[in-house]
Amino acid sequence: MSEYKQIDKFIVCTNKQLGQGAFGQVVKGFLKDNHAQQVAVKIISLQKVASESNFIKLLRREIEILQKINHPNIVKLHYATRTTNNLYMFLEYCADGDLKKLLEKRGGKLPESEAVQYFRQICEGFKELYKNNIIHRDIKPANILLHKGVAHITDFGFARTLDCSGMNNQLKMTYLGTPLYMSPQILAEEYFSSKCDIWSLGMMFYELLYGRTPWTGKTPNELLENIRKKPLEFPEQPPRSEIVKDMLRRMLVYEDSERISWDELFQHKIIKFDNEEVTRHLAEIELESNALYKSAARNEYYVNNIRVVGVDKKMQINAFNTDKDNLMELTTVGEDNSTSELQVKESSDKINMEKVAEIQRQQKQRRDQIMKIDSYLTFDRNLGIFVNFTTNMIFKLYKEQVLKMPEDLFYRIIFLLQKNQLIGFQYLIDCMMDKTQQSKFPAEHWKNYISSKEYQETLQMIRQDIQYVKPYFQEVYVRAANFLQKIENSPKIKEFFSILNQELNMNDQNFQKILKSNLQEFIDEAFKLVPNTTNKKRELLQCIKYTFICKNPQQTFQWKEEDISSSDFHEFYDEYDNKSEQQLLDEVVKDLKTVEENKQ
Repeated sequence: MSEYKQIDKFIVCTNKQLGQGAFGQVVKGFLKDNHAQQVAVKIISLQKVASESNFIKLLRREIEILQKINHPNIVKLHYATRTTNNLYMFLEYCADGDLKKLLEKRGGKLPESEAVQYFRQICEGFKELYKNNIIHRDIKPANILLHKGVAHITDFGFARTLDCSGMNNQLKMTYLGTPLYMSPQILAEEYFSSKCDIWSLGMMFYELLYGRTPWTGKTPNELLENIRKKPLEFPEQPPRSEIVKDMLRRMLVYEDSERISWDELFQHKIIKFDNEEVTRHLAEIELESNALYKSAARNEYYVNNIRVVGVDKKMQINAFNTDKDNLMELTTVGEDNSTSELQVKESSDKINMEKVAEIQRQQKQRRDQIMKIDSYLTFDRNLGIFVNFTTNMIFKLYKEQVLKMPEDLFYRIIFLLQKNQLIGFQYLIDCMMDKTQQSKFPAEHWKNYISSKEYQETLQMIRQDIQYVKPYFQEVYVRAANFLQKIENSPKIKEFFSILNQELNMNDQNFQKILKSNLQEFIDEAFKLVPNTTNKKRELLQCIKYTFICKNPQQTFQWKEEDISSSDFHEFYDEYDNKSEQQLLDEVVKDLKTVEENKQ
């Protein structure tokens, strides 16, 4: 048997299986005229389903649904056709597995911030489904495919298109889907609405956060009984925010009619992260009359919402893009979405599969090179934002009079940290614009990267970072210069004046030396406050710990080229946002002891 065959404009690789089902399989394929354009091919044996009239209806429905959907968070149907023996569906190929495999790889759960990013993407896909009156009925981690960090809803075999009224009206349909994630109404074979998908989404979101679903059962009936009898509970570990618990409480309501609606879900604070919401909040900040407080509040709001960039750059860029005419396109125009009901002949014309394999190997190698470089630049970007986040902690605690220290030290520290961050950002921009020659990656790899969409997204992301960060830095610079001029005769301040400017020089060794000595001075002064601090002691200790990290951030954060979702940063914040006061104190004392030992 041949290892490939031609179906219309596609080549199907029959020996490269991606999945197997009762009535067929999913294999790899590619375009005949573009061997680098890979697809996933769903092959259904017509002989096996000949007596399964219901299954044939489901297949037709899946094709009809995918035909009219074109969204970056929904797997795309390129083409569908049938031959004498088989039905073929040529689907978008997602190279990075699915959420189920990601959970297995990551120990069963994700940090909250990362889980929320995936959840937002999936909800973006559901906005499109809801708009088209489609219910999925089989949402689970295995049906969320991943490609370059982007989530794609797949497997519409159990999906159903309803009229507009049917999306919210009660329906009774066949018992379909995966029992563990099924709504109780479907499990009980009762009437239900499109909110059955909200239940399944809630079950999956809970699993992303806690590593298990809130209810289990050996059989569907046992699962239903457990849902009926046991209230929704949240484990103490890992700690999760009240906002995600609120979302889950509203999604996992037993009665369909009392469950959160789709419109309410899309407006929830977790999901409603768009340009309209950001513009409204920034307008409120503009009412602040103090220029420093205004720039600090704007900077803080930006950093808190884009603390880690990984899987959803486009969404984050567009949310904070003040130029509404220049939003990044989220929906890509597909190729051929048409479905052919014609009988076509299966062809086995000679193809040099070794040559095809080499082309695809080179394509994968190029993709890996692009993602590796993008991962590195994104890592450096997230590192800069960590420094900014630390500055925001210092500013807030000083404003609240928790950090009671000399005013000159306060201005020196926030100036130094903000300048340090901008030096890093400017260097990244200069490298990306070829104003500074980068030496980290081979020239050919870099050439491939700057022609990619990942390059465009990351460049726009860092430019936007600078747009929000720089006004704060400039305001801090003016305030610091004005205040420090009053005491410029002090030897320490005289030295500081040598770097008190807006020059962003990556190779300024004097700046780095003054940065580290001032950071240590700040740490020593802040730690003296700990014994007598009663209010916000934990926040003070966390601030001191983060300032320690700013002295040498590469000791804490290490770039991993395969980490395209910035999981290390997500996990870091997940851990430190939930450390106890005692745990933070122990770490700070240990860090101080190390500093003393290194002096000897």
